[in-house]
Amino acid sequence: MSTLRELDGYLRPKYEWRSIIYCSLFIVINWMYSDWIGIPVMWRCACTVIAIIIMHHRFKTLLFITKYQRALTSMKPFVMEPTDIPWDEKEQYLGEGFEYTDIHAQRKWDAEKKNLKPFYKLSPIFHLFRSIEERARLLSRKRNHDKIRLTIIQRFICTVSLITRKQIWVVLWLKVNNPFPPLPPLGGNTVIHGVGALEEKSLFTSLDERTGHTIIVGQSRVGKTRLMETQIVQDIARRDGVVGVFDPKTDIGLFGRVWTEVKRNNLEADFYCFLLNAPEISVKYNGIASFARVTAAAGRIANQLSSGGGNGNVFKDFAFNFMVMVHGALLEMGDRPNFENTKFYIEHLEDLYNRLGEYLMRRDNPYYEKELADLSKPKFKTNAKGDKVPDKLKIGDMKGRSEKTVIMDKLTTDFYERNPALRHVTFTNLGTVMKQDNQFTSKLTASLIPLLTKLTTGKIKDIISPSYSNLTDNRKTFTWDKIIQRKGVFYCGFSAMQDETVAQATGNQFFADLVAKAGEINVHGVNKGIPDGKSSDIVNIWLHCDEFQSLMGEEFVPLLNRSGSAGIKINAYTQTLSDIEDKLGSAAKAKVVLGNFNNVYMMRVVDEDTANYLIQKIASCDLWGIDPSTSTSDGLAPQSNLSGDGEEEKQPRGFYKTRTQAAVKVEKNEKLITADAILNLPKGQYFAFINGKTLYKIRTPMLVDKNMPIPSAEQLFKEQRILLSQSN
Repeated sequence: MSTLRELDGYLRPKYEWRSIIYCSLFIVINWMYSDWIGIPVMWRCACTVIAIIIMHHRFKTLLFITKYQRALTSMKPFVMEPTDIPWDEKEQYLGEGFEYTDIHAQRKWDAEKKNLKPFYKLSPIFHLFRSIEERARLLSRKRNHDKIRLTIIQRFICTVSLITRKQIWVVLWLKVNNPFPPLPPLGGNTVIHGVGALEEKSLFTSLDERTGHTIIVGQSRVGKTRLMETQIVQDIARRDGVVGVFDPKTDIGLFGRVWTEVKRNNLEADFYCFLLNAPEISVKYNGIASFARVTAAAGRIANQLSSGGGNGNVFKDFAFNFMVMVHGALLEMGDRPNFENTKFYIEHLEDLYNRLGEYLMRRDNPYYEKELADLSKPKFKTNAKGDKVPDKLKIGDMKGRSEKTVIMDKLTTDFYERNPALRHVTFTNLGTVMKQDNQFTSKLTASLIPLLTKLTTGKIKDIISPSYSNLTDNRKTFTWDKIIQRKGVFYCGFSAMQDETVAQATGNQFFADLVAKAGEINVHGVNKGIPDGKSSDIVNIWLHCDEFQSLMGEEFVPLLNRSGSAGIKINAYTQTLSDIEDKLGSAAKAKVVLGNFNNVYMMRVVDEDTANYLIQKIASCDLWGIDPSTSTSDGLAPQSNLSGDGEEEKQPRGFYKTRTQAAVKVEKNEKLITADAILNLPKGQYFAFINGKTLYKIRTPMLVDKNMPIPSAEQLFKEQRILLSQSN
């Protein structure tokens, strides 16, 4: 099929050299021999100008093709100072790249053809220099270990190696780019970015686009954290809201980057650091202290239990009911629920029953003291022999319970029979449990106690189940209200590699608490209770959730699909989509989660299923190729001759006719990017599909901070201790 479509044709021999050489020779000959043939000076100048114009045009084309072919195999490292990131108040910097269109898909298609690869492959000189470097490295090792002196040739090899390893050569005191530098250790297929490298520019996305949340997918060690750092630097520098980082594994480098940017922007007073592996320098956080209904706090704990279907759901529901009763009783008595008192009273439910009963009776029953004294006074009765023997209180359904519990049951039952309007629901429910077999309730709470034990064991108890009566503990307390009002920065490191259960449970408490806060913001705004506060008062909450699936619970889905109007913007980072599915236990649930991300950034991944998540969202295009055709025909051509009588006579004459033509044809129709392109991306590069509209190919910078380098772990913890002492 023929078409008028024009292909780039950048993978070809550099024919422009011929025109440049011919024009150069023409100019020389024009001025050397024009006098001999009498060409006027005006015409000489005119011809020279025309030749120079042609040379200039050809040279530009030659330079472009040379750069294009070189870009397919070589790429300079992308390093940037954090202070050089070109952010502003309305847009977020993504990196350097270009919009990926069908033109770039066509170029990649051409570059993969075997007959065109020789036009951009690395030159023999490049491989020679790399072999020299390798030889020099081996010689250096031999010299260091065996103390053998190098020969003159070996010294020359080492000198050449030092020169070729540098990105800059010094020649005649001028800095000249090294034409054969070593390739950066990025791996992957450089062609993917090389097809548009000459169009590369700074790319930005509107902050409004981030309201739809963003998922960043990439396997380990391909640059997800570096991309996260670039985004965090800008979010902190804008000072337009809360910036939070959830890090399941507690990456010291990431923690150091957040702390460095906090210091750079003078936000030390508004920085909150929650570390499960270093509770002595961590802020305190009670994830079940803030809620609108008592069932919310109980649900946050119960949701950490694995249902598994069947009987698992029964145990989970029973644990939920138990915690509703415990929390309801604590709140009735003016206590704030936390993990520690929840665990204690679930294990000692009888103590809670007696304590709540005493509280209610002292409040509602003016005759409590007298009735209690009467029931507690020993009573006697006369037996059949006429002897006085102790008259024991009838236990009834309270078999196995203490005498104090039996008395409390008798006293409260009598009181509520006389005053049914004063009956307390939570106490009544606790009484029902007291009348059940103690072993039966222990079995039903068996799955809950281990979870609460992990959350209340060791030093972490002081930060996730804090005692507010301890006046000697001056560590800051984290609450969403406080950090939103201060537009603060927080870092949460959960050390999931040490205890995944505690990390997941604690991380999910943050999310569940934030969901409740988002619901409040939607109705009342962030200034609820403050004079002149309006429901339209919204503060941006920029959240970066690394390996978010490891912290994800049932609360994460409503956080995604209902929190945008409350100012919450989430950047969620993960390795594969299978991680999400495995975590939720259902492909359908995983699709629900993924359906809430309007922006997709995809780095190199390990499986096609993950790559297809992005590929299925983008358009398809036709890929073209040249279709040459040659035809040869033979035939009879009449030849005229005069006969003897003067008449014209035609005689046959054989000949061959050859015709060659070329057209373009559609060789394939496929998506703009294919799975192999994503599976072979170099480190630090990604495809960004923003708001279901535009596909970009981007390189993210490696941040190198010369003025404020990332501190070591020891220095980082030391500075946190100093900050803690100053806050006291």
